[in-house]
Amino acid sequence: MKTKFALIVFALVLGLVGLMPTGQAAAAVEIKVAHVNAKTHPVGVGLELFKTEVEKASKGAIKVKVFHSAALGGAGDIIQGVQLGNIQMGTTTCGAMIPFCPEFDIMSLPFVFRDEAQLHKAMDGELGKTLGAAAQKKVGITIMGFSTGGIRQIESRTKIMNVSEMKGLKIRTMNDPGIIEVFKLFGAIPTPISFGEVYTALQSGVVDGCETSFISWVKSRLYEVAKYGIQVNYMDTGRVFFANPKFLAKLSPENRKIVVDGMTTAVNKIRNEYITQQQQIAAKATSLGGVIVHPDLESFRKAAAPIYDKFTPTLGKAWLQKIRNN
Repeated sequence: MKTKFALIVFALVLGLVGLMPTGQAAAAVEIKVAHVNAKTHPVGVGLELFKTEVEKASKGAIKVKVFHSAALGGAGDIIQGVQLGNIQMGTTTCGAMIPFCPEFDIMSLPFVFRDEAQLHKAMDGELGKTLGAAAQKKVGITIMGFSTGGIRQIESRTKIMNVSEMKGLKIRTMNDPGIIEVFKLFGAIPTPISFGEVYTALQSGVVDGCETSFISWVKSRLYEVAKYGIQVNYMDTGRVFFANPKFLAKLSPENRKIVVDGMTTAVNKIRNEYITQQQQIAAKATSLGGVIVHPDLESFRKAAAPIYDKFTPTLGKAWLQKIRNN
């Protein structure tokens, strides 16, 4: 399914510029695209497809370099790099965008989306448009699409069967106010750390666990230092794909279309790859020595419930009802 959001982005980008100078289209174009996950992660797979599609469609006039595994820094570094134009394109979870654009905090509330289909419908529609406009205004980046970010779980050095067993555990979280509040309600000590530092922090005991998707748990080999995967299905923060608008504006119309179309193809691939890999990941984790734990989910739901009274998303609580009505 082609994302409607990409069409909106293309129209906005075209409106940013007029005719390009003679010879601009023939100039060599280099694109650096960055993310924090492994090459075999759904995001890595999709961005490698972006590279293939763009270089093929441009007949080599556009060269794409994909930087995997936080090679250019953590999520915040990637956002700032794209802001400054040092990196042309990037992707992070929506939660990582919150310090730069508070409107994204609606994505950090627990148990909001039923499944990936509901999230994609919201992000291809009015919610995605609203967040895209906010990011353009406040961060100075152009949103090119959204996908699921994978259903988030808890990975721990110790077995957890009930939320009461979270008490006092230091859990690595993103620097996301909603997620931090959720883990306080779970009784844990939320500890924001860049994703690229999580393995070492778990290995050294700086933290007792982390929260991420099981896909990242396996692809980043976190199961080696956090053996237990606690399946709580508590959140999907979504994922956002973005570019530097000045970079897009300098492209010839033909090259701009190739880049936008390539990212649309990549986002659709990433959406499907997340679903495919999530269906296989439990068996993969077990084969590698990880242990999937099915805790008392209701205890986690009850513990998290007060957040809806304590935390009002920047866009307002009316948006929560709009999402649930989809």
